[in-house]
Amino acid sequence: VYRQQPSLPFAIQDAYADCSFATELHHGTTGCAKSRSGVLIRILDTVLIAVSNRQTATALSTTEGELAALCFATRRILPIRATIDLLVNTGIPTPPTITWEDNLAAVAALRRRVVAGRLRHVRVAISFIISAIDAQQFTVREVPNGDQLADFLTKSLSPAPYNIAL
Repeated sequence: VYRQQPSLPFAIQDAYADCSFATELHHGTTGCAKSRSGVLIRILDTVLIAVSNRQTATALSTTEGELAALCFATRRILPIRATIDLLVNTGIPTPPTITWEDNLAAVAALRRRVVAGRLRHVRVAISFIISAIDAQQFTVREVPNGDQLADFLTKSLSPAPYNIAL
């Protein structure tokens, strides 16, 4: 007897979030100390979205900048997940989107779930990300710096990362 196995739903494969801390300050282009967020979202080994944007607030640390990049990624991932769930609607729960982050302090802050000390002023952004994690729509994992595919969206790099991501 042949039985068709239920397949996993069409879902976001994974995402990468990265931040370059105070990029414009280091390069002297604008004289401001804004950081740049980059997000790369993949479905079926194909890049769906690769976006880079200057952060609206000035980050006071690399951890704060990376948390802002994760919030930026979450705001892009949730509507895509909702659209896929609406269109595909298999009845099988969609697994959480794995988002890769290279800043260990940012990942640890999300795992601790306690916003205190120097990160108190970014409580809303952290709470937004944690609510997506609690709803099992989003999960954050560490990735080594060399494997961060969103790196080319935030920094000037050689062509090699473009070839890996695309």
